[in-house]
This record gives sequence, structure tokens and C-alpha cells, in this order.
Amino acid sequence: MNTSSIVKRFTAIGALSAIAFLNVNEAKAQISSATITVSAPSATAPTNVAYCAGATTTAITLTGSNSATFNVSGGTGIGLNNLTGVTSIPAFLVTNATNATIAQTITITPTNGTCEGTPVSFTLSVVPVPTIAATAPVLACNGTPVTAISFTGTNNPAGTVYSWTATGDAVGLATTSGTASIAGFTLDNTTAANKVAAIAVSASYTDAGRTCASTGNGGDFTITAYPKPNATITGVTPICSGVTAQVTYNSTAGTGPFDVVISDGTTPNTYNSIANGAAISLGMPSATITYDLTKITDANGCINQ
Repeated sequence: MNTSSIVKRFTAIGALSAIAFLNVNEAKAQISSATITVSAPSATAPTNVAYCAGATTTAITLTGSNSATFNVSGGTGIGLNNLTGVTSIPAFLVTNATNATIAQTITITPTNGTCEGTPVSFTLSVVPVPTIAATAPVLACNGTPVTAISFTGTNNPAGTVYSWTATGDAVGLATTSGTASIAGFTLDNTTAANKVAAIAVSASYTDAGRTCASTGNGGDFTITAYPKPNATITGVTPICSGVTAQVTYNSTAGTGPFDVVISDGTTPNTYNSIANGAAISLGMPSATITYDLTKITDANGCINQ
């Protein structure tokens, strides 16, 4: 209530005059009142997260206060469309066609009717998935030196790790698993049959706390160690003078057909494309003679001499 003092001067007729002071209290009546509260909607920033390119995300529930819904923006570069009036970010397929991690800032703006609150943001990183290029198979004979075998991919990021694991037969590798390249080694096969090791190769890249690995088996290959060819020859005896001498070729190792060298002690003669169990005609000896098998080359190019 406001109080005002009003001074009024009164002048009487004639000689009589007076001054009077009058205090007037003026009351203003309150009919009604209303309280206006200003409270904007708010949002809580989600935790930063990382995915491998090509993965499907987990839906993210958005939280805040004051009955907020949310507008989401900033993710079109990684496959997330802008969203309006939502309460969650739905699962979506993340994309990254580069060879570097994309750290995308996603902005979340809380809304309530026509009111907007202060935006918050979080980082959604998309880590590239490395590839592994095909490696040619190794096919060679026992005792053959093999140079180091390195692995590559197409446009892989620096820091890509290549890992390999060998299963199957032992072929001379120093170890059955490793990273980077396979160190040079010498093929080892002292058996009579081919020995084959299967090499599984993968590539991986780690960034933003996420490790992404190559898919499929495009980098897998085999290492085959061929045995040294071996055989015996047996002759049909006795024979008459003037009859062609023959021996039978009996393979005990290697892959036919075979090229062989047989000597009569004086002259070595080559016989080509000999199958296992085949008879080889050697000529007409005039006296008892010993034939020696001195060299075998099999279909894989492996030699015993």
C-alpha cells in the first residue's frame, strides 16, 4: 500500500488565515496474481561410442528434463539422418568409405513445444575396416628356400596389423602363428606324400577403443611341400642274348609322370613321361649288366639325383 502526503493551503476571508495539513492514505486493492516460471528443457549428452564401418549401431535412448523431446543433427556423414522430436536415436548402419576414422560430432537439441534448451553433443566414431589381399600359394619341393611372405590390403590405414595362423602339416615354418610377415624358411618334407599347411590371414585396425578386423577368407592360402621323388627299378631276368632288356619303374614318392635317367655303367640314358609301374626298354645287352637309376624328376619339378 502506498501512502502519500498532500499539503493544501486554505486562505480565509478577511484577516483570518490558516494552513492545514492533510495526510491521505491511498489503498490499492489486489484482485489476483500469477507466477510465471521460466524453465527450459534440457538434454543429457550420451556417452561417446565407436563402431566399425558397416556395423549396425545399438539404439540410444535420449534423456533430459522438462518433458523434452529432441532434435538430432550432425550425423549425415556416417549414415545418420537428421531427426526431429524424437526420444531416441534408432539403430542405423554406420558408413565410412575412407581409410581413416571419422569422429562425427552428433548434436542433440532439447525441445518442449516452441522452447529450445541448450544443445549437447557426443562423438560417434566410425573406424575403417581393413582388407586383406590374396596371397599366392607356395608350392615347392622339399629343401627349397622360401623368402619372407608379406601381407597387404587395399588402402588400409597406417597401423593395420596382419595376423596369420598355420594349421595342417608341418612344412618347415619356425612357428605356427605370428603378426606382420612370415619369416623366410626352408620347406621340409621327408615323407613320401605332399605336406600341406593352411595359412589363415586377417587384418585388423584399432582406433577410438574399437578394433575392426577384415572379413572373409580372401587372404588365406596354402603352403605345399612336395617330397623328393624316389623309386626302385626291377629287371626281368634272365633274358636271352639279343632280347631287349626291360626294367619296371616302381615309384615310392613323388608325383608322376617321371623323367628318369638310367645308366648301364657307361652311358646315362633319359626316359621321359614314365608312369608308376611302367616297363622301360633299355636295349639288348650282350652280357650280364647292371642298370642304375641315377636321376628322377617328377611332375612337380622335384629332383632326386
